[in-house]
Amino acid sequence: MTTAAVTVRPAHAEDAPQLGVVHVRVWRETYRGQMPDSFLDGLDAERSSTMWRQIIARAEDPASALCILVAESEGNIVGFASSGSPRDDSPVRPLELHALNVVASQYGTGVAKRLLDASIGDEPAYLWVAEGNARARRFYEKNGFRLDAGIKDDERLAIRERRMVR
Repeated sequence: MTTAAVTVRPAHAEDAPQLGVVHVRVWRETYRGQMPDSFLDGLDAERSSTMWRQIIARAEDPASALCILVAESEGNIVGFASSGSPRDDSPVRPLELHALNVVASQYGTGVAKRLLDASIGDEPAYLWVAEGNARARRFYEKNGFRLDAGIKDDERLAIRERRMVR
């Protein structure tokens, strides 16, 4: 089986509509059975696109440390990553991987690794991962991250998140 070439590049405002669709798709593929179906079924690509438009605008500000990348194959976004300044009050590292999401059809192709490398490189960093997301935890462990004592409950998403640090 051959796979189409994937390009990793900075996100642009015109990517927001497609990012919204991909974001909803990835969450439904990844978190079904971990988050309430009512929450996942209520996700809206248009609202997500609006959110991405705002995030990309912040990332395009030269003073911003926010990095938003997309992985693209044959003109379609198949994944995205977001990294930058920590969002926590007491960060354990100077860099946080805010998000790394890839559509299920790209699992095992190296797209997630390319996004990770392009967004944070080998820098000391941390991230939050859903406790039930064993696939993501294994991926991050392969890339030098280890669980630490950080735990937080996200009542909106009805999940527990664990912090991983490198």
